[in-house]
Amino acid sequence: MTVAKVPVFQSSPAALHDVLLQDANGSLAEFKQIIDRRLESPDVLSQIAVLSSASVSELPSYSFVRFRAMIQDNGLSPQMFLKSVRLQSTNDGSERVVPNYFIDDVQVPEGFTVVQPSFSHSELDTKQCYFCVNVPAESSWLAPPGTTTPPPAASASERMPISDSHSIAVVVKVPGEDPQFKLNETVDFYGILEHPATACSDSDNCCEDDFDDFDYQGKLLKQHPCLTVVTYKRNISVLDSIREQAEDVDAEATCSRIRAYLTDVLQGDELAADYLLLHTLSKIRNRSQDNLGYFPINLTNVSPSSLGEEFASTLTAALGALLPKHHYLPLTLDKLEKGRVVPRLENDRGLLSGELQLTDGTLLIVDETRMNEGTLKERGLLNLKAIHGLIHNAALFYESEYTELEQHADLGIVVLSQGKSLFPIDCVIPVNPSGIAPDARTQLSEEELAQARATLLKLRESEYSVPEDMLSHVQSSIAEFRKLDRESGRGAKTSQDFLRMLEIARLLSKVSGEVVLTPQTWERAVEMEKQRLGRIEQLTRRA
Repeated sequence: MTVAKVPVFQSSPAALHDVLLQDANGSLAEFKQIIDRRLESPDVLSQIAVLSSASVSELPSYSFVRFRAMIQDNGLSPQMFLKSVRLQSTNDGSERVVPNYFIDDVQVPEGFTVVQPSFSHSELDTKQCYFCVNVPAESSWLAPPGTTTPPPAASASERMPISDSHSIAVVVKVPGEDPQFKLNETVDFYGILEHPATACSDSDNCCEDDFDDFDYQGKLLKQHPCLTVVTYKRNISVLDSIREQAEDVDAEATCSRIRAYLTDVLQGDELAADYLLLHTLSKIRNRSQDNLGYFPINLTNVSPSSLGEEFASTLTAALGALLPKHHYLPLTLDKLEKGRVVPRLENDRGLLSGELQLTDGTLLIVDETRMNEGTLKERGLLNLKAIHGLIHNAALFYESEYTELEQHADLGIVVLSQGKSLFPIDCVIPVNPSGIAPDARTQLSEEELAQARATLLKLRESEYSVPEDMLSHVQSSIAEFRKLDRESGRGAKTSQDFLRMLEIARLLSKVSGEVVLTPQTWERAVEMEKQRLGRIEQLTRRA
């Protein structure tokens, strides 16, 4: 493998230190701005080696690399380091000061020795340390190439939400001001790579002694590569890298092709395909208002006899071809009793990961149809409780020795069940297949898939509003619904029912390429809900 070099930085810590001293006058903040401006060039970005499970063994220490990562553990302690090292010539006794921000191991040129530092406050600074992993559950069309070597050993895989050929773990160090990265946040890092042998050697500058009270952190530094950050980008969107695929594309026509594609996967069920398409565009917009925008769905009436044994895997593959991140979670007895589902915080080992530790925007497919006979014990009940809380509260439970911790999560949730789900989901869609032969299903070309992916991401981020006149129209419609419910003797619709209709109307507007709600789109949302509730009534009568 040929490792790309970066002419701007010469892939060298010394070159970066020169920029820090000469161009930024020693200011880390100004230095970061200079580097950020240089990284705006696509030509520069294209020459930076991407750190992945496939490239890590080929990249030498002190390479300048890019690493797209998830913050798996933000509880590591800061590392103290010398901001600079004074070197003395063995020939004439002259001295020079060398910055030391971006590597742990002091590089001493031939003919020089290190002058013993005083370790005064002015000579020291801190690097904030984070344990990071590759973004879990990335779909194959987005993830960096995986390695052909086996998954990580058990000790390393405990910190991987999903351990596979793409798994890579790195200790990330950020000099200077603490960026306060959140748990499970996705960050694009740019910095200097050091392998364990160089990242923690026996030199005076080694960080090993800093972790007497946090032994697990010292072990992490010995076991995993380190990345000292030069700059980083937060709140990165996959759309940024594929935005051109959505340019000059008819969003409504593209959504129609996606709908046909999903309809065939759902074996002719257009209504279920409509709800599934809307779900892919949903996200939480306001947590203070009962997680406004959260739209989990339950595809019920899913059984091998009606949809076939391979339905779950076919659906997962189809959604993975469209969405950047997805994960399939079969609720087998073995998975619940023995699987690493819930993250666990341990005092002497830090945060051990679980399958539910995923980044926002990941689609999680929970398959109840795989549940088999048996008795759930303590571990299984704990995992089931965590899944229940994740679905109901959009928050992930973290197991801890002394306290219960929760972290907000904005995952797309699709639950597959044969009958009534174990989990509280407001939008239940009984699947009603009409039967489509596998060879007659709609196929999307690579170009159409690329357009579909970019379009879904673009629509998910698009703006939307409800005009004043439409608010009056919706209120009148709701009043009419309540009147009809009273006259028919049916149970009155709740405020939750109307909020769901408004959310469906909002998502339908996006599918149609509209930025405001129209009467036609509202009526279509109402009609969809009538059909869905009608199916539930039919199932109830048959039961």
